[in-house]
Amino acid sequence: MKRTLHLFSIILIASLVSTACCFITYHHLQGYSYIPSGPITLLELENFNFKDIKDNKGNGIPDMEFQYTSVSIKKQFDSSFTYVRTLNPFRTAGASFTDRLNEITQELTIGDSITLHNFYFHKNTGSYYENNYEKQQKYGVKSQNIAELIRKGSSFITTFPNPVMDKLNIHCDVSNLIEAKYMLLDQAGRKVFENDISDIRTPTVLSTASYTTGVYYLYLIIDGELFTKKIVKS
Repeated sequence: MKRTLHLFSIILIASLVSTACCFITYHHLQGYSYIPSGPITLLELENFNFKDIKDNKGNGIPDMEFQYTSVSIKKQFDSSFTYVRTLNPFRTAGASFTDRLNEITQELTIGDSITLHNFYFHKNTGSYYENNYEKQQKYGVKSQNIAELIRKGSSFITTFPNPVMDKLNIHCDVSNLIEAKYMLLDQAGRKVFENDISDIRTPTVLSTASYTTGVYYLYLIIDGELFTKKIVKS
C-alpha cells in the first residue's frame, strides 16, 4: 500500500512539474502591445504581413518568429467583438493561411472592425518558455480615401488667415473627389454654419464678418469621420 502511494506521489509530482514547465507566458512586444482604432483597408488586410515585426522605433527585430494569430471581428452595429478563428501558418487544414485570412476579410465591410492578437517567439534568446511575445492590434475597416486621411489627421486641411476677421479660406490637400460636410461651432457648441461640399478639392471661402470674437471649431465630416480645426475670430 505504501509503495503504491509512493508511486502515485511520484507520478503526481511529475505531472505537476510537466504542466508547470509547459506553461508559456506571453510578454507584450515593446511598442506594439496595443494599437487602438487604426484604419485599415480590405486590400491591406488581405496582404497583411504578420512577419513584418518592428520595435517602437520602426526597426526590424531579428530572430522574431510569427507563431499564430487570434482573430475577432465587430460588425458596424455590434456592441462588442466576437472571436472568429485562430490562424496558424503551420497548422492549416485544406487551405493556406492566406486563404483562411481572406475568408475572414470577405465577411467584413466598410465600418466593421477587426482585432488581430498576434503571438511571436524570439528564437535566439533564453529558453523556449520565456521568450514568447504578443501584440494586439485593433483596426477599423475604412475605404482607401478615408484611411489615408485618418493617417494624416487634420493636417490635410489648411485654414487661413487664422486668426480671421472677415473671410476664412479653407483648402484640402487631397487628390481624389470626396464629398463632405463643413460645420462651424462656437465655443459653447452651437452650430453657426453648415454646408455640404460635393468636392473638397475645391477651395471654400467662409464669410466670418458677422461672427463675434472668440474661438470656433471647424468640422469636416467625411463618411462619419470628423476632422477638426480650431479657428480664432479676431
